[in-house]
Amino acid sequence: MAKRSREPLLNRTDIETFPDNFCAHRFFSANKWPQSSVYQLSICRGIMTSLLQKLLFALFLPLIAVLVILLIPVLLVVALVSRTRDRMWMRRFRRENDGRKFFIWSRRRGWASLIENNVLPVLESDIEPILIDKSRGNDLVRALWLSGKTAARPYFVIVCENEIRTMSVNECLTRFRTRGAVDQSVQEEVREILAAEIADLVVFNSEQPDS
Repeated sequence: MAKRSREPLLNRTDIETFPDNFCAHRFFSANKWPQSSVYQLSICRGIMTSLLQKLLFALFLPLIAVLVILLIPVLLVVALVSRTRDRMWMRRFRRENDGRKFFIWSRRRGWASLIENNVLPVLESDIEPILIDKSRGNDLVRALWLSGKTAARPYFVIVCENEIRTMSVNECLTRFRTRGAVDQSVQEEVREILAAEIADLVVFNSEQPDS
């Protein structure tokens, strides 16, 4: 017995005669109904999922807005307390280290040999060298970061009661960078350069009005 072909319940002409608001093109293919209930079930599942997502979004959006509104004052208070604590720490640091001088340097970018062999040996005795690569937890490093008073390394730092002042000697020493071996003539030139630079910084410091 020959198997009867399944004729579509509606043809294209029938679909085209439906009212516009029926949206028939969403439920029909070119000439026939969906062939199984599984297809119809998947459509329903997709619609329900979309509706559920929209419902959850509508429910949680006001809650999120309320949380944000409540958190803003808390974050502002935390930021204000943190800023006040940092300023108090800075004032205490400057007061305790008033007049101290530092030489900040790094081994990066080819400075290691020159500074270790020809700069550190001729630094004045009242200048404390600070290797920045190993001093991330140093109070001076924190003070420089908080004050924003950094410069191209290597550089001098003078701590004053009212502020921290810096002066870079990067340009002055760049021409000696390739002369890393111990050399007395290089040391003498470097000594003169550093003495002049730190003297200028001290004079600049003494001429500045108290802030």
